[in-house]
Amino acid sequence: MKNHLDGIILEGERVGIFLLGMSEEVLLESLVQPYESEKRHSCTVYLTRSMSFFVDERTKKVN
Repeated sequence: MKNHLDGIILEGERVGIFLLGMSEEVLLESLVQPYESEKRHSCTVYLTRSMSFFVDERTKKVN
């Protein structure tokens, strides 16, 4: 696989360095820009200027 910092979107796999299935902890360590969070039905959504990340409340993984 190419460098994860390449900004490439691979459907069902990753968007740049952000992998589907990564843990919430790793996601939060990877976010370098300011973000907000909000609770929704069975998930937490982390909102940045250009992306939103949905983290399953039960598994604590990005989906």
